[in-house]
Amino acid sequence: MPSVAPPGVPAPGATTKKATPEPTKTTKPPAPKTTQPPAPGPIVHPGAFCSPEGGIGYTSAGTKMRCTLKAGEKQPRWRAA
Repeated sequence: MPSVAPPGVPAPGATTKKATPEPTKTTKPPAPKTTQPPAPGPIVHPGAFCSPEGGIGYTSAGTKMRCTLKAGEKQPRWRAA
């Protein structure tokens, strides 16, 4: 007569299937930084008074600016180079 195993116990010689674990969820890598490297010179504001005439500066967005004097002006201002 074949032996009968109690409930929850495998029968002798029976193979049991092991449950495979769920794959672990990986976190999304951080997004790359989108900031620009610092400007290579002083940060200036377009149209602001400046000194010395001919000087070079950069806006916070990285636009190159030059300190120039136009005809009729007494004070040079930062203008796009």
